[in-house]
Amino acid sequence: MSLRILVADDHEVVRQGICSILNSHLGWEVCGEAVDGRQAVQMVKDLKPQIVILDIDIPMLNGLDATRQILNERRRIWWLPCRHSNAMGHTLRPECATF
Repeated sequence: MSLRILVADDHEVVRQGICSILNSHLGWEVCGEAVDGRQAVQMVKDLKPQIVILDIDIPMLNGLDATRQILNERRRIWWLPCRHSNAMGHTLRPECATF
């Protein structure tokens, strides 16, 4: 059984990079990619991932509000909120991980 991961980020290049890294690990599967917070919430309901990597500054429903809705549906989930800065390109900075 593989570890199912949902990646939510509105920047396609960042999302593809994260997915590429995750998919290179044996036993890890990116089960879905969301481009906004509402889509992420719906995909968590539909796909039931074990881990969600979620951009904090994502359109339609920001990462914190999306997380609140996700946690109302699924209490046992790993959450890794991320931010990326534009100083010299995108840099992924995990803020914290909770479940």
